[in-house]
Amino acid sequence: MQRQITINLENSVPYDKKGDVEYAKFVTLDAPTARNIADCSHLKKLFTNAALAANEHNKDAKESNSREGSVSNSSDVSGADVMELVYAFGNSDDIEKAFIASKNIFKNCGLLDGEIALTMPLIDKISADDFELMVGEYIANFTSASMLEKNQKKN
Repeated sequence: MQRQITINLENSVPYDKKGDVEYAKFVTLDAPTARNIADCSHLKKLFTNAALAANEHNKDAKESNSREGSVSNSSDVSGADVMELVYAFGNSDDIEKAFIASKNIFKNCGLLDGEIALTMPLIDKISADDFELMVGEYIANFTSASMLEKNQKKN
């Protein structure tokens, strides 16, 4: 599993650097640690519940001779895939809790342009689309990757 991911921002984020305004073009996020375990549990719950609901839906669709689809390993999962799954099959309370938890995680492990620590005011400047992508990529690269690797080892 990776220890850090980089997410290119569609909408730059203004921040102050030595009295000048700079515009961040990317965010780096570190893998979760024990410090983030409580917040990460919300991301795991969100992903797990959405994946279980999707599997049940796919099972029902297969029985009806519909299209079958599932994610077989972590390399197949992108942040966009995660968010599509979450919005299609997730619970709105789980989504809200995961977004709030993500802000806390990103505050502890995120950097703008690889050097400026993310703070809540900076996180609040990130566009909704970029924030959703960050959450999706974080889940895809750390949460779901970890869970899918454990499931593959069992089988």
